[in-house]
Amino acid sequence: MFHCQGRAKEGFSNGYLRIRKDNHYLFINSYGQNKFNTTFSDAKPFEDKLAIVKNKSSYGMINTDGQYVISPSYDILNKPINGVSITGQLKAYGVCDLDGIYIISPKCNAIVYNEEADVFKYTYKNEFGYFTSDGKVIWNVD
Repeated sequence: MFHCQGRAKEGFSNGYLRIRKDNHYLFINSYGQNKFNTTFSDAKPFEDKLAIVKNKSSYGMINTDGQYVISPSYDILNKPINGVSITGQLKAYGVCDLDGIYIISPKCNAIVYNEEADVFKYTYKNEFGYFTSDGKVIWNVD
C-alpha cells in the first residue's frame, strides 16, 4: 500500500510535483525522489521551467535543474513576465531580469504590469510612470 509522505498542492508541472511536508516544501519527480535534496520554507509550482522558492527569509528562483537563476535575496519576487520579475525589499520595488540584474532599481512604491498595453506602471513618491520589460521608460516621473 502507498504511504503518503506529504501533501501535494496541485499536479505535476514541468516534471515536478510540489509537496508540503512538515511546514516545508520540496519538489519530487515522477519516481518520488526529491531531486534537489533540499526543502524550502515556501515554494510556488514550476511555470515555464522556473519556480519561485523561499529559503528561510528570502525569495529566489530556481530552474528545473535546481539551480538558482535569481539568488534568494528578495522579500517579494513575482513570477516572470516577458523575461523579467517584479522584486521587492523593505517596501521598495524594482524589476530584475532572469539573471537577477536590475532593469529598474528597487526604489518604487509600487509596480504593476498592464497586460493590455504590455508595459509596467510604477509609482514613486505619489507620481507615476511607465516602462517596458527591457527597462525603456516611456513616461517618466519628473
